[in-house]
Amino acid sequence: MKILRDCVDAMTERARLDVPNETCGFFTGLAGVIEQIHPMKNTAAHPRTRYEFEPLEHFKFLKRMDRECVPILGVYHSHPASEAYPSQTDVDRAMLPDGTPTYSDYVYLILSLADASPVIRAFRIRQGGIIVEEDLLTAESRR
Repeated sequence: MKILRDCVDAMTERARLDVPNETCGFFTGLAGVIEQIHPMKNTAAHPRTRYEFEPLEHFKFLKRMDRECVPILGVYHSHPASEAYPSQTDVDRAMLPDGTPTYSDYVYLILSLADASPVIRAFRIRQGGIIVEEDLLTAESRR
């Protein structure tokens, strides 16, 4: 998967503004290229260690993407003080009660601000909560 530099910069800027809380949102694009991020308001009861999309904003976003036929590639969130790796909470939230991934085709991006230089990594969460890291390349343009 590729991510445009502008998206990395926008995610990082938003995450830094939201510290000490986690930032979150969706990302869209075509053919495995993340071309746009869509920040969402984090309404989690404990936003320093969790994220939850504001329900109405989430619903309206999904309806608009469906109406405009824009493919959602996945979800992103930040870890302000820990590594860019899915926590058990992240895995649990990605699963249905039977252990099936909620969105099996989604990629989950995690942006860590724990060190001086932000780190962003991509993962898929498979059946039974198996975490698989994906290659993530930064591109200046779509090509």
